Order: sequence, then C-alpha cells, then structure tokens
Amino acid sequence: MSGNLDPENPGGVYFITTLSSSRYRLDLDALVIARFPDENGEELRRDDEQQPLLARTMPVIGQPLVMMIQIRDYGILTRRTTNWLTSIEKIG
Repeated sequence: MSGNLDPENPGGVYFITTLSSSRYRLDLDALVIARFPDENGEELRRDDEQQPLLARTMPVIGQPLVMMIQIRDYGILTRRTTNWLTSIEKIG
C-alpha cells in the first residue's frame, strides 16, 4: 500500500518518505518512530534510533507529520515536525 492510512484500522508499521527524502519507520502498534535522513540531509539528535511516540499520530500525504517524542533522557519532550509527506508504505 502506498498512500494514506485507513482511519478505521490505523495500526501497523510504515515507511514514510518526506519531500526532503528523509525516511521514517513508524510503528503505530508499539508507538515508536525512527528517522533515517537522506544522504545529504541534516542529521538530528538520535537519528536511526527508535524513539517513543507520546501520542498516536496519523500521517497524511501532502501534509507534515507532527509528533511528540522523548529524545532527551531528562524528561523534556521534543516536538518534531517533518517536511511534507510524499509517500506512506505499509511494511507490517
């Protein structure tokens, strides 16, 4: 499947690609996300590591993905907003 999620059945694992070619692995069952920047992309703190999502988020092609994650170990939350989403692929 390549497209938006089914709002009636939003679980599963997805690869999401942004306009800047960064990719995210979003697991809506375990509520974790990992970012994989493109070769020329800016690195962000804890890229390539699974981070807990603190709220369920529904990605939509053509819109940015906004998520609350816990990147820092001392309890400060991080709001991360992606570029516009260009594809959503269900992988599990």
